[in-house]
Amino acid sequence: MSAYQSGEASNISWLISPKITITSSIPTFLTFDTEFSYWKSGTTLQVYISSDFDGSNIGTATWTELTDAYIVHENDGYNKWINSGLVNLSNYSGDIYIGYKYTGSNSLTTRFRVDNFSVFTQE
Repeated sequence: MSAYQSGEASNISWLISPKITITSSIPTFLTFDTEFSYWKSGTTLQVYISSDFDGSNIGTATWTELTDAYIVHENDGYNKWINSGLVNLSNYSGDIYIGYKYTGSNSLTTRFRVDNFSVFTQE
């Protein structure tokens, strides 16, 4: 995502996973990679989890930020894929969604990319 030449004072975009079902008794983890170019302070990319998203209305869902996930920073360098680390999802069970929230504007134009998204169990 990038807000480049959007003409908008504020851009908020979401990238949301399909529904993922987590079994409560099995340790479950999330991992992904992020990369950036054209760093501009004030642009953000955050990752959230929701267990009440209805599949269409982002605003009515409860989103909890996954602050343990590492998202690329300016000092990591341009165009370098950085891993999030293992994000423990074991406190969640049932149907969940993972959402990436980008916030920027016409003048705040960092371009973020997300790749290698994986939710998996370890027994």
